[in-house]
Amino acid sequence: MERLFFMRVYTFILLIIFSFPMYSEDVPYYLDEDWESLSPNWTDGVITSIVADNSGNLYCGGSFTTINGVSIKRVARWNGTQWQTMGGGFDNGAVEKMAITTVGTIYAVGSFTRSGMTQLNRVAKWNGSSWTAVGSGFNDVVYTVTVRSDGVVFVGGKFTQSGSTAINRIAYWNGSQWVEPYSGVSGGLSPYVLSLTSDSAGNIYVGGQFQYAGAFSASNIAKWDGTQWSSLGSGTNGPVYSLAVDETGKLYVGGNFTRAGGVDVNNIAIWNGSSWSSLMGGANGIIFSIVPQTAQSVFIGGNFSYVGGGVSSNGLAWWYSNNWRSVTSGVSGSNKEIRGLILDTQGNLCVCGDFYMAGGNISYKVARLKRPPVFTLVYTAGIGGRISGNLIQSVMRGNNGTEVIAVPDSGYQFDRWSDGLLSANRVDINVTENKNIVAYFIVLSEGYFEGEGSMEGVSEGSVEGISEGEGFVEGIMEGIPEGVEEGTIEGEGSVEGIPEGVEEGIIEGEGIMEGVLEGNYEGTIEGEGNIEGEMNFRAWIEGDTYIHKVVGETHTFSVSVEGSYGEVFYEWYYCKDFLCLNPLRITNVIGQELSLEDLSIEDSGWYWCQVSDYRDVVETQKVYLYVSYGLSVGIVPFVCIVLVVSFVFTLQRNKMFSKCDKCSY
Repeated sequence: MERLFFMRVYTFILLIIFSFPMYSEDVPYYLDEDWESLSPNWTDGVITSIVADNSGNLYCGGSFTTINGVSIKRVARWNGTQWQTMGGGFDNGAVEKMAITTVGTIYAVGSFTRSGMTQLNRVAKWNGSSWTAVGSGFNDVVYTVTVRSDGVVFVGGKFTQSGSTAINRIAYWNGSQWVEPYSGVSGGLSPYVLSLTSDSAGNIYVGGQFQYAGAFSASNIAKWDGTQWSSLGSGTNGPVYSLAVDETGKLYVGGNFTRAGGVDVNNIAIWNGSSWSSLMGGANGIIFSIVPQTAQSVFIGGNFSYVGGGVSSNGLAWWYSNNWRSVTSGVSGSNKEIRGLILDTQGNLCVCGDFYMAGGNISYKVARLKRPPVFTLVYTAGIGGRISGNLIQSVMRGNNGTEVIAVPDSGYQFDRWSDGLLSANRVDINVTENKNIVAYFIVLSEGYFEGEGSMEGVSEGSVEGISEGEGFVEGIMEGIPEGVEEGTIEGEGSVEGIPEGVEEGIIEGEGIMEGVLEGNYEGTIEGEGNIEGEMNFRAWIEGDTYIHKVVGETHTFSVSVEGSYGEVFYEWYYCKDFLCLNPLRITNVIGQELSLEDLSIEDSGWYWCQVSDYRDVVETQKVYLYVSYGLSVGIVPFVCIVLVVSFVFTLQRNKMFSKCDKCSY
């Protein structure tokens, strides 16, 4: 009975928790429309490799003979507008991999043996106009090539000779011939090298299908430090197809394996220099390419359909901040397979493989995913304060800015930000637009502390009350005081919507002013006299002046009117900033209620209504509507969970005690 009770409680807690939406608002994101088609016309074969130079040119190699409808032999260049041939290409055999040096020299390896009349033997170098041989080449297919930071070229594959020299599946070019790193790799039924990469120290990591590196036991992966071989723990239990080192020195290993160093993994793992670790469920297919962007951002490509146990991926996925994320809808086609990935100099992700659509756009075998746009956040301090933090921030779409704090000078206090936020500390999250945000400060005055009220809607240039300490104009930006009702927002007893003047005497209760003449303010504020016999026309929006809603909810603004003469007319307005020179008029509403349904983030901003009768025109106070995605499990839901669980616990306990009253001990 007790076990059943706790099972019910735990189930109830889980149901409550998962009934609240989960949101992540601090991660940049890609959209399907960010894809750029590089081949909207037919491309045959498979594109297996892609590299980029510093001028923005892309170079592709594979088994194709047509790219974007242009006849090209297995290697091509994209100059930004069209595909071009690279010399005579390769007449027989495919390109498996390409590499480019820091000075733009391109190397291609594969199963080809010639370009036109030039004998190449599976490795070639591009001199800008034609392909040239690199030494004697090799006697069997070369699968991979990499260039170390010092310019030394390493290749790996299935070969066993270069010319008449025996070389076991890995070699480097010393400037005149190919040299084998001590005995190469061997072992297993059919040993070969599939992937190579290097780190900042010049170490070469070798992946593929083999059991020995030199004299050392090394299961499918090993390290060459320039002098000797070493293993990476107990290696992997399947072939390694891709390797990449990030800026911190971590080695990402991808391929077709389920264990690395005794750790359960799915086709991808991390080697930190001493031990292996998994990446949260890995991928459900082979990983052919890995490209680190930063220490927290890594892209992978392959023939998988999901990562992390359930994140839909379709050949392309993103390991970001220790979590898997989809990258748009990925690629599609009969194989939907990505074989190569690179980041160009602009941060765009270029992909190649065997597919015909990328993000829903037709792009045969090659496409480019443009880097998410970067937005600028500019924070400015108004009179009476300064801002602590980074005043100009560049933030990628969907990412967060860094914290800034509005700090008042002596004699001032922080009032609000121009977009309505009332906290002096702020971090802009999930940034999707450029923002210019001003921090407003107000003068500390005797009247303010004594709660005597705020001057609202003071006419232009009338700052006498401020200097005398009898009140203050709030939210002034560069001498434009009109329209800011701090007293209204704070609920300190301000007169709302009274046109062209501030009636301090009314607030103080010194007399009711009926029929105030326009422009005669001073006597009114000082309470020196009132004109009697007529009610003031005033209007206000009911409820709070700061409204917080969640995406998808509904909110209705409602105007109340007093002292009108004849028929009343309503015009609703909206603006992102409090001080707005060009507000948006909401034309589809003509009554005293404004209903907003299915709210979105873009609906956040200031709302007010201009109300008129046969004699006058007034404006209500401005009300700020803030629409957010909500929280994963905030404090309110948490409190609700605790209360509900406590209630269930009490009921169950009473029920058990009631039954036990009938029990004998």
